Amino acid sequence: MMRWLLVLTPLFLAASRLEAPPAPEPDPFASGRAIDLDRVIPANERGILALAQGKDGRIYGGTTGRAAHFFVYDPAKDEARSLARLPGGIGLSYAIIALPDGSFVAGTQADPTGTAVSTDKKEIGRLLRFTPSGDGPAKVAELGRPVAGQGIYTLGYDEGSHTIVGNTWPEGHFFSYDIKAGKFTDHGAIAGHRGYELPQHAADLNKGTKDDVSYPRQVSRAIAVIPKLGAFTGGKDGMLYRYDFAKQKIEKT
Repeated sequence: MMRWLLVLTPLFLAASRLEAPPAPEPDPFASGRAIDLDRVIPANERGILALAQGKDGRIYGGTTGRAAHFFVYDPAKDEARSLARLPGGIGLSYAIIALPDGSFVAGTQADPTGTAVSTDKKEIGRLLRFTPSGDGPAKVAELGRPVAGQGIYTLGYDEGSHTIVGNTWPEGHFFSYDIKAGKFTDHGAIAGHRGYELPQHAADLNKGTKDDVSYPRQVSRAIAVIPKLGAFTGGKDGMLYRYDFAKQKIEKT
């Protein structure tokens, strides 16, 4: 008996040290479902760039490709449809603003996916207001062009001051738009280049060649608006920039 105890005891201790493997984490998409846009938006026009929830509980979005679409998905009816199509090889901005009155604001930029065969420069850089009309097409109104020759990359909105802010592409200008006054203000280019992709480096590479090397600025796709504190976004030198809605000025933090 003692001999068996001497043999079994180490085995028992070794087995007791073995821990059960951790349970696998739940799949966040286990109960999810794909929403098919095949019969809603044509192929090469359905790259989704931004989504926003409306006051009616429906989900609105913007696409890119050979044309941009402003579309809606109604969870109650499990239906999606395009509310507006904007041709010209463009996409909507990386953010859509849902305004308190039920309308939406988005900007236009050159198709960022490369799907478009060509892009109409006249269609780039427009700030648009979409007003849904039940199940029919949305009314589309142009608010203006914040910065000439620049696409609208992303947007933010401060409800307290009724001000929309945004970043442009490719030069990374920060702009503001006073909805009540209908006035744009260009606060200048705040985006910078990577340290090894400065314009001077491109110029050096182009010397004595037929090359036309150029480096884009690193423009932030995100703007966070914090009530009473301001709008925050990324800028040159890897700095966080803050826009003060009361002073209507942007500065490095």
